[in-house]
Amino acid sequence: MADFNFYQTKSEENLQAAKFLINKQLFNSSIHCAYYACVQLLSFITLNNLKISKQDFDEGVEAKSSHLWLSQQFWNYFCTQNYDDACDFRDTFGAIRGNRKQADYKAKKFTKAEADAHLKEATDFINQLKIHFQI
Repeated sequence: MADFNFYQTKSEENLQAAKFLINKQLFNSSIHCAYYACVQLLSFITLNNLKISKQDFDEGVEAKSSHLWLSQQFWNYFCTQNYDDACDFRDTFGAIRGNRKQADYKAKKFTKAEADAHLKEATDFINQLKIHFQI
């Protein structure tokens, strides 16, 4: 079995980068990094815990937006476990993704308080995933 730990490492590095960028007052960039920390951990879990093959993973992320494809995999997974958890995942990841889209593509200038709140939301999301999937 292939080792996909690099996704987990990238996730951790992006959380560190988000903190660093907040300290440098680069708030929009910190939101970008916090979001990608979530995406990279979702990739790690998809391959290691959801047992989706590397081939199916590659085909899924290439067929349409990789982020939407990942989100759909977790929606499907959580729906088989607990519908309330599925809704929590959808709402939380959707909010984190929405902030990242604003940070990257809109003229919005995030404040330190907003960047701190986003980092906390992303960190909490990551920690919940780690607990749920025992990683």
